[in-house]
Amino acid sequence: MSTNTLCFFPFVWDSLITELEDSTIKYKMFKSEGKVKKLATTPVKAIRCLDCSGYVQYVLYKTTYGNVKIPQGSWKQKKYFFDNAFVPVNYIENAGKRDNIVRIAFRDAKRGLNEKGEKVRLKAGHVWFIYNGMTHECTKIFGNNGPASIPWNKRISTNKKRQNTCFEIGQLSSFKSQLESLNKTL
Repeated sequence: MSTNTLCFFPFVWDSLITELEDSTIKYKMFKSEGKVKKLATTPVKAIRCLDCSGYVQYVLYKTTYGNVKIPQGSWKQKKYFFDNAFVPVNYIENAGKRDNIVRIAFRDAKRGLNEKGEKVRLKAGHVWFIYNGMTHECTKIFGNNGPASIPWNKRISTNKKRQNTCFEIGQLSSFKSQLESLNKTL
């Protein structure tokens, strides 16, 4: 586990993820359209579209009762975790674990040259959560169009220049598992 850790509220996480995945929210990445402007007061039913970083920002804010407000944009979010002393872990070695640790992963944007020889972004970056072997993200892959969960290993990059950066960001155990753990120590 990283030296820094976030405090998640398990029941909020479970219900929010379910509500987002059951919603009619569509994936849309265009300027501020995929973001929630009023994190504190906007209910899921009022959200029409999200992009990946808007999803991550909303989930972190809601599941930490407003204690964590990260910036918009996956590259800014990745910088946030580096700047706040979260230690990167190996994606392939950690993402499949079923250990109740919430992880966040980033794939950098693909950059290259356009027809004029100018440096441009060819493909957007991406950010997603991993919890107990499943991703939680807003995406259009694998037939999805909005909040979804997919197996962690569907997010392995074959492009060595766009490898996933992954951080362990907090423990998320249910009340039941907390009781079981407590009973084992008594």
